[in-house]
Amino acid sequence: MSEVREWLAVLREQTQTTPKIGEVLDLIAKQPRMASYASASAVAETARVNTATVVRAAQALGFEGWLALRAEVRSRYLASLSATEVSAEHAERGVHPASSAVRQDVANVGLFARSLDLDVIEHFATAISQASRTAVVTTGSYAAVAAPLAHLGAVMGYPIAMETRGGTHLANVMSSMTPESCFVAISFWRLHAEILKAARSAARRGATVCVITDSVSTPLTEVADHVIVVSSEGGSWFPSMTAGVCAVNAVLTSLEQQGGQKVQDAIADMEHTWAELELYDI
Repeated sequence: MSEVREWLAVLREQTQTTPKIGEVLDLIAKQPRMASYASASAVAETARVNTATVVRAAQALGFEGWLALRAEVRSRYLASLSATEVSAEHAERGVHPASSAVRQDVANVGLFARSLDLDVIEHFATAISQASRTAVVTTGSYAAVAAPLAHLGAVMGYPIAMETRGGTHLANVMSSMTPESCFVAISFWRLHAEILKAARSAARRGATVCVITDSVSTPLTEVADHVIVVSSEGGSWFPSMTAGVCAVNAVLTSLEQQGGQKVQDAIADMEHTWAELELYDI
């Protein structure tokens, strides 16, 4: 919970707020779990202000509205918990865990759809399409988001590859980053230190840095040129990759459109190669 309190404290130092807005922010700092679930009206009632004040509090911190601020509070609250605590957080009596997981995925995609910024998707795709090479860097289960971007981007003819091994393998990738390169970092829940260090290294080398994450204020955004934010909350202790994959699909469709006939030719050539290698029975 101190994660949310400390984060809000930093934001409040940079923002002038009214006493009423201060009451809303105090409530969030003291009760981050409640705030991460509650509606604007519920927060308003608890803080003894009106709903409009809750919305203004979110906007004062730079968020579009309460839903955007709540999503960030939720992400930070979950990041402050251990894996077993996150699992307990999602336990619902009388509800099958599989059902809970599916419903959470639907909610995550719905939130992404409502907050979708097409310009962000286009700029993200343009950074990849114009790069001499693109490295998609992630770790663990987050490869579920990175793999389709790297694989299908390569099928379209873009010079793009995924790196998940870290260590010396990642060092080799970083040594080849130039101002003509694109570095895509994918990270959720707890930020992996090596991913952050690699993103900072890419930025120092002049590469365009793109990020897919679940927090608008992760340290990754400090070095990022383009950021896509999605919800990664799952139905158990581990984060969900569903909304992240949805975001990647949006980027891929933009890459296909931007590439035009060149991409269509690359896809046709790849299909010919698949046939030559007899990869499929159908």
